[in-house]
Amino acid sequence: MLMLGRGAFSRITHHASRITHHHHGCYVKIGNRHSGRQNLLEDVEMVTLPGVEGEMGIYPQHVPLMTQIVAGEIIARKEGRDYFLAVGEGFVQITPDRVAIMTDMAMRAENIDETKAEEARQRAEARLAERLDDEENAMAAAALAHALAQLKVKRRQHH
Repeated sequence: MLMLGRGAFSRITHHASRITHHHHGCYVKIGNRHSGRQNLLEDVEMVTLPGVEGEMGIYPQHVPLMTQIVAGEIIARKEGRDYFLAVGEGFVQITPDRVAIMTDMAMRAENIDETKAEEARQRAEARLAERLDDEENAMAAAALAHALAQLKVKRRQHH
């Protein structure tokens, strides 16, 4: 679930709260505020998130929690199979039956173009080597983090 703008979080949360609860797993809803696209995985057995202090493993019936995530990889396990997504910085709201992720980038592994991600990484690294003001530096660092997250997820598929 991704934040779409002011008030979007409350609308999305309200919508998500109408989803029926399953005892088998939890729902994972990931939204991308730039594209407006959403990914929804149902009956997920476990979700691994890139937390600020390291990876977090979330199981159904987790205590309610709101925390920050960093750019990286989300792994959602469903029926014994792992699904991989690259995400940017954002926030995650965890309830016993739902994991709602609000981020500025969310891409499934199969939708990542490795060549484009590698080019984006190189552009961001070159940009960071220049003399930039704080805002430009932050934008280049975010672009680099997005590219690295995409490459990590995509390259994991090859192994």
